[in-house]
Amino acid sequence: FAAIRTVFACDVFLFCSDMTQFYASTGHGYWTMILSACFPVNEGQLAGMQVALIYQWFFSGIGKAGPWFNYVNGPFMLQSRWLAGCRWLFKLLVKSEEDLSPTRVGILIAVTA
Repeated sequence: FAAIRTVFACDVFLFCSDMTQFYASTGHGYWTMILSACFPVNEGQLAGMQVALIYQWFFSGIGKAGPWFNYVNGPFMLQSRWLAGCRWLFKLLVKSEEDLSPTRVGILIAVTA
């Protein structure tokens, strides 16, 4: 269990600092699974991990169900390492520099993502 506790301590640090949010290893995503791994199997280790995954997938889907998600997807795509600075993509996803509302293509991409 020493290795699991070490990983758990590192994950607590990542949870508090949130240094790796774009690497899909933030505390809110995996902290509960690492915490569950600290318990013995006969006390619900696997069940805790499964519940954490179910919550993660379910509530990420709920978060995408509202009209606010159309305004989130385009800016995140434009900030990525590979797409940053692409003017053609900015014009495709966002109406203008003054009006950062999504275009119809941006809304379509957000809904189908």
